[in-house]
Amino acid sequence: MKPRTMKYFFKEAIKSMKRNGLMTLASISTVALSLFMLGVFLCGVINLNNMASSLENQVQLSVYLKDGLTTEQIMAVGKQVKAIPNLKHLEFVNKEQAMKEFKERLGDQQQLVNALGGVNPLPNSYVLTFENPEDVKSTAKLVTTFQGVESTHYGQDIIEELFRITQIIRIGGIILIGFLAAATLFI
Repeated sequence: MKPRTMKYFFKEAIKSMKRNGLMTLASISTVALSLFMLGVFLCGVINLNNMASSLENQVQLSVYLKDGLTTEQIMAVGKQVKAIPNLKHLEFVNKEQAMKEFKERLGDQQQLVNALGGVNPLPNSYVLTFENPEDVKSTAKLVTTFQGVESTHYGQDIIEELFRITQIIRIGGIILIGFLAAATLFI
């Protein structure tokens, strides 16, 4: 486009804005407000998605070992667990360490632990963290078949509810952003 033509279009646009000031103000504010709303909802959806991803990445699987295992048997279970694919982090927690952490969680109510009479009922365990949080359920089933493993725990009900809620947040966010983007473009 020639500079002279551009100059003409700008002059005409400014004349039109002066003649129809109220309509110009209404249309500019409508577009600005719709873009602002789109930006606010986009930031909200992105933050909710990051929060959901952060919660998913904190999912851990606790593998509780049977009492009375020798050090070699505990190490054998550890080797089997290390061979699991997509394992991000593996930590061994012995009975004493588990009791210490339990006492810290109790805080003011440590007399409950004293009521045990010095007996430590907590088992040795391995705590597993995964690259992909969805691997927790299948790994929990697999690990229970290992010799020396008594049980596994990963908060099954809570984790499955968390996965369901994060999926709803992601899908709902995409739909909301799509709707707001379409409305903004229409305006």
